[in-house]
Amino acid sequence: MTFANVRVAILAGILFAVLFFVWSLNEHRINKSNIDYAIDYQVYISDDDLSLNDIIALPVNDWHSPTQSSDALSFGYSRSSYWIKLPLFGRIKPGQFLVINYPLLDEIDFYQVAANQVVRHEKTGDARPFDNRRVKVSNFAFALADDVDESNIYLRIKSSGTLKVPLYFEQYEDLIEDEAAETLYTGAFSGYMGLMILMSLIIVAINSDKNYLLYGIYILANLGLTLNLHGLLFRWIWPSAPEWNQVSTNLFSYTLIYFQLVFVCSYIKLENGYVKIASDVLKMAAMVGLMISLIPQWYMPLSKISGVFILFANFFCFYLAVGYWFNNKSQLKGEMYFALAWLVMALGVSVVVLGVYGVLPSTPLVNNANMIASVLEIFFLSTAMICRFESERQARILATLKSHKEAEQRVHVEKHMLFQATHDPVSHLPKKDVLLTNWPKLSADIPADYCTSAVLIHFEGYYAQVLSFGQQVAESMVHELHDRIRRLLGNKSQYLKLDYQWSQDRAVVLDSLDLCLILITPNDYDISDELNWLHTSLSGPFKYESLFLDIDLTIGVSKLHDLEKVDRVIRRAQVASKEASQRRLKVLHYHNKLGQDPELTGIIMSKLKMALDDDSLELAFQPQINTHTGELFGVEALVRWHDEELGWIPPDLFVPIAEQCRLITALTAFVVRESCAFYQRNYKNTGQELPISINLSARNLSDEFLIQEVSRIIEEYQVPPRLVTFEVTETAIIGDIEKSRNALEDLLDLGVKMALDDFGTGYSSLVYLKELPFTELKIDKGFLVKDDKAQHNASLVEAAVLLGKTLNMEVIAEGVESLEMAKQLAGYGCQLCQGFYFAKPMSETDFRLWYKGYDNKRNIIGTKHEITYET
Repeated sequence: MTFANVRVAILAGILFAVLFFVWSLNEHRINKSNIDYAIDYQVYISDDDLSLNDIIALPVNDWHSPTQSSDALSFGYSRSSYWIKLPLFGRIKPGQFLVINYPLLDEIDFYQVAANQVVRHEKTGDARPFDNRRVKVSNFAFALADDVDESNIYLRIKSSGTLKVPLYFEQYEDLIEDEAAETLYTGAFSGYMGLMILMSLIIVAINSDKNYLLYGIYILANLGLTLNLHGLLFRWIWPSAPEWNQVSTNLFSYTLIYFQLVFVCSYIKLENGYVKIASDVLKMAAMVGLMISLIPQWYMPLSKISGVFILFANFFCFYLAVGYWFNNKSQLKGEMYFALAWLVMALGVSVVVLGVYGVLPSTPLVNNANMIASVLEIFFLSTAMICRFESERQARILATLKSHKEAEQRVHVEKHMLFQATHDPVSHLPKKDVLLTNWPKLSADIPADYCTSAVLIHFEGYYAQVLSFGQQVAESMVHELHDRIRRLLGNKSQYLKLDYQWSQDRAVVLDSLDLCLILITPNDYDISDELNWLHTSLSGPFKYESLFLDIDLTIGVSKLHDLEKVDRVIRRAQVASKEASQRRLKVLHYHNKLGQDPELTGIIMSKLKMALDDDSLELAFQPQINTHTGELFGVEALVRWHDEELGWIPPDLFVPIAEQCRLITALTAFVVRESCAFYQRNYKNTGQELPISINLSARNLSDEFLIQEVSRIIEEYQVPPRLVTFEVTETAIIGDIEKSRNALEDLLDLGVKMALDDFGTGYSSLVYLKELPFTELKIDKGFLVKDDKAQHNASLVEAAVLLGKTLNMEVIAEGVESLEMAKQLAGYGCQLCQGFYFAKPMSETDFRLWYKGYDNKRNIIGTKHEITYET
């Protein structure tokens, strides 16, 4: 036990010693020589309400003399009235009182009779107000008349509880001293119990353990029951409400039992088994008794049961505590005290119960056994609780220290694992993640008037060395390259230290064959010499046995623009390095025509998938005009995509990417669905059937589910198939003409139309017109005549229009940008035009506004020029 436990135990022991001293003092006073015990008393038991005269007139033979001494007189439980006749011989001492040393008697009628005359009379008891007592003491004291020579005392006693009537005579001064001693005794007891309650509440506030809260409630119930049994609550709290005496006794008793069981079960963590079932039954019985105790008529049976119930509950708790002690004595401290507490309390309650039933005499030791046992019990319980608290505190400290040590080890391991994850396992150069993580701080330190470039070094000859000399030699060359670049750039301040947290290295490993540097130079500085020097220094021969092997390198360079992500610059440098390898160059600077940025492709691929999932793509609709009648012939649906980060992304960029990553099926389904939905909304608003043209890609024609999906969408939106035209380019059908024919014929079977888009841009268009079932022909905008200097193309356009007419196809010209071009096409017989001259592709909302401006005279209203078509 620690010093803190010893201090609390010493304090509890001191309080117990004070309490024991006060009880000893009280016992000594009762046995003083100036206290006379009543002798020659007689008892008469009456079931009827007899008057004093009736009692006086009783025959002598009706009275009987008990064998008990008057200081231990007890009759157990009885509903009858007990009359006690006590003769006084001679004149008594002045100021002498008759004392009944038991506070829990409901009704007491006191009579002192001399010469058949009542000289003193008093009615008192717990069922009568305390304020009516002539002497305000916890027990019952009756003043005796000292001016008569001989007299008899008659006492009528009736109680619903146990009938204990210890009698003796005492002087008034001694009576007051006894009451003061009793007050000190109970005050010390109350202070002791209150201190234990306060201790439990403090511990609850420290560690929020409900066991200490239950412990505090149990002590409070124990204190209330003890004070109530000594009549102190009646005297202090409800002196004018005697009806509370009976109710409160049972309330405290069954509350004590319930919280005792709850506390013990919680303390020992009783969770299952037959013992748990038994404890639940006992708790339920205690709760039932608690509720019934509010009924006054049930006081006596509940009072009889409560003593035995408390005794049984204490032995049951003792059994649980002993079992818990034996199971955990090697792990926990203080569990022996916990078991000892319930043993002491069980013995104390046993003494009280035996005294109630008259087995033991009514002595101060018997009457105060509950209080003494409570003090010892709380002393041992407090010791056990403090031992457990200290044990758990020490365990928490050890656990905290262990956790702290483990955390330090974990941090060390995590740092080691982080280093391994972010650095090359052999050369220990940092990987790309280190650069990306450190870049915000690195970029902030770059002067504003300096140019930043990503320099990517690619080991071009790696696989050639693997084939020639094996994997081990090639890996040794990679390690040599890493070591060279670390030595070479150690003091080169124009290269940023990319790994300032670990190794201060100026290069990062992208993969086993690529290294990246960040070069900073003044804006007007030419870095060509620096890069050539770097290439020469790094690509020197590598000695292997007796051979000298060249390290074949290419270097790609890309400049960093303001607010640009560094990983994008690295991607561009990789593109430059790849291009340098293909062109057999040592160093190459990136520019936009080197090829598609792989990183941008990945970004667009990822964003396109999210855009399809979120339905954030849009459709634009470009009208197709019949220049002969001025009527709206139809619209072409064109997909548009605006990204918050990348802005407007053109279809010729993201559609090929969609074809590569197999998103084209979802993209086409989106366009078909939104186009049909647009048709449905437009039909409801205008009542006009508006033909719609939709583009298909090469991937769509090889999709076995295309026909099923198109059919489902057209049917869902109730679009007449004859109003839907699918456009395909000749690049979409290059290769297997037979497979393309089958796909187009399956679409035509649905009732839709098919158009050959961008006619004139390829080499096999005539073959496709001959072999494939197209119903429309769209002349590419690059094929049209746009100025007077290109009149040699006019005959080609006229031939194309004539070819379409000959094959019974509708011919539509794309890219019409002027009135002259529209008139020229009309002269060739092409009356269906589409282009910026008539309208740009527009959103559905803008299209509705545009359509409203299309009046009955076939005019386009609201444009820069008002055009009227001649009919």
